[in-house]
Amino acid sequence: MLELVVAVALCVATAKALRGGWALAQLPKLDSKVLFLAVISIVAAVLVFGPVFGVLIIIAVIIHELGHVMAYRVCGHDDARFRLIPLLGGVAISNRGPKTQTDDFFITLMGPAIGLAPMVLAFALSYVLSDVAPVVAVLLSAFGMTVAALNAFNLLPLYPLDGGRMIRLATSSLWPAAELFVAGGMVALLVLLAVVMKSLIIGLIALMGFQSIRAEAQRRNKPQPMKKATALVALAAHIFTLAAFILGALPIITAWGSSIRLL
Repeated sequence: MLELVVAVALCVATAKALRGGWALAQLPKLDSKVLFLAVISIVAAVLVFGPVFGVLIIIAVIIHELGHVMAYRVCGHDDARFRLIPLLGGVAISNRGPKTQTDDFFITLMGPAIGLAPMVLAFALSYVLSDVAPVVAVLLSAFGMTVAALNAFNLLPLYPLDGGRMIRLATSSLWPAAELFVAGGMVALLVLLAVVMKSLIIGLIALMGFQSIRAEAQRRNKPQPMKKATALVALAAHIFTLAAFILGALPIITAWGSSIRLL
């Protein structure tokens, strides 16, 4: 029962943090390109991960991107929307960048953070239904772990993942001279991970990171920097959220670690 209470509390807290971030009247029209990418993304996920985990991953990605979109709209970006990208997840889009680094951090964090409530709720319902509806309980547990694993990876300090973006924003406030060096180092770590895991997808994400660094360096209208105290609080929120998702993804992380040792 305590798990359900915590889950409901998280849902309420998330709704409060994103209040005003969603309005049906502001939904962008779906064009053929968006629908095509969505269909290809779903098909690719099902083919690569199987029908069950493929669908669960797509749902987790949609929740993640909705978090970014809602946060964008809280910050006044009524045009915010997202697109699914086959095998790369998704991307939230706005026609203009955030005005401040605080807004940028909030928008970046809420993509993963919105997943905390459904993750905990899925685990709580799985526990409650384990004896009554074991199949449903297993599906809920799998969904919770999928949300946890997806967002835990996304929050790692690897640029241009959300975790890397937040580290870069905090570095820009706390140690401006090291911003590009830290961002480049995080991209290099991502390249190393791609090589170790022999992952073309991670390699493509790393390439996007290099392109993002170049674009940011050429950007003229940079957002207003965060205060140092705000940056420290933001980093604490990042660490807490990452730790919560790692805890939820422990079974998957343990299984992955065991498979690496066997190889």
